[in-house]
Amino acid sequence: MHERDESPTGSPGRLWQPRAPARIVVAEDNDDLRELVMERLLDDGHEVYGASCATELLHLLAAAGSTIPPLDGAHLIVLDQHLPGLSGIEIVRRLRNARSRIPFLLMTAFPTDELLRETKLLRVPILVKPFSLSDLSNAALLLLLMNVSPSDDQRPQAAV
Repeated sequence: MHERDESPTGSPGRLWQPRAPARIVVAEDNDDLRELVMERLLDDGHEVYGASCATELLHLLAAAGSTIPPLDGAHLIVLDQHLPGLSGIEIVRRLRNARSRIPFLLMTAFPTDELLRETKLLRVPILVKPFSLSDLSNAALLLLLMNVSPSDDQRPQAAV
């Protein structure tokens, strides 16, 4: 999924860039925030799709060729906790029960103790609103790098 960037002298550099864009789905009912998040992820070089509710998210995953199990039409799902239809954490639970391997990044303005406990159990990171766009980019990149399959032999290695 990633390849080493080379310096002008031909020696390996320390920067890794994606060979192909990651497919990221952003599920957020606030149109302005969804567009802002999508624009940032597009600027970061990803292929980005948007959904305004839980139903639309599930339709997007199905349209991307996802099958249950596992759901694999996206590389990352960034979703709001308070989506119309289903909560973000309920979507995570359902997709995990369907043996989805897609990582999630949950956005919320209201990180209750109960939500924090559940996301910790499910190993889902949270971005608390308002968040910086650089925090969004960094969290997305980290989740994508953490989910590169070791069998792909494409994981970033230290440059020598």
